[in-house]
Amino acid sequence: MPPVTRTTTIIFDVDGTLVDSAADIHSALNYGLALAGCGAIEFEPSRRLISLGLERSLESVLEQRGLRPDPGELARLRAACAAYYDAHAVEQTRLYPGVGETLEAFRRAGAALGVCTNKRREPTARILSALGVAEYFGVLVARGTLPESKPHPAPLLAAIRALGGSSGSAAMVGDSEIDIDCARAAGVASVAVTYGYSERPAAELGADHVVNHFSELSSVLGA
Repeated sequence: MPPVTRTTTIIFDVDGTLVDSAADIHSALNYGLALAGCGAIEFEPSRRLISLGLERSLESVLEQRGLRPDPGELARLRAACAAYYDAHAVEQTRLYPGVGETLEAFRRAGAALGVCTNKRREPTARILSALGVAEYFGVLVARGTLPESKPHPAPLLAAIRALGGSSGSAAMVGDSEIDIDCARAAGVASVAVTYGYSERPAAELGADHVVNHFSELSSVLGA
């Protein structure tokens, strides 16, 4: 397909799109499982749960293993798992190749950049800052910013509005069905990356464009 025309606002997912955070999330998930008296999960199965978010991933694994803690205990496990992740969020997490250079190219081209994620704000902001890319983003819409989360269109539309953009000249870049469905619901162009955490192949997500490397976004989005 031809490049998305007149893209002045670009919104990015985080995990599996900007950063490879699977190893740190895997460690935190296993910490929570250990607290629950549950055996560890292997890396690849945990990687496939990332789009659920850490706390929901913990619940999912416990349910799969027939463990259903009472609400108070589940809340304690979720909080402990999140606290562990916050303390270790940038030990193994890294930018994907080409992210820094491509964001700089977009900034020089005059595009307004933002982040829309179902990840919590605190670790997201810390990761982006520690990896040296926080300065590129004019808005961060994270879980809890609004009552709704992706794939509901509200978080994406809020990010676009905060940057002074409009849905007709914006694009959403992500790695999962959640991201692409969110963009479609918002009437926003979408780009799926193939290197992320989606269980389904990126070509099957229904995105307007698919890229294999972050640097390809420059040509796809016209920067």
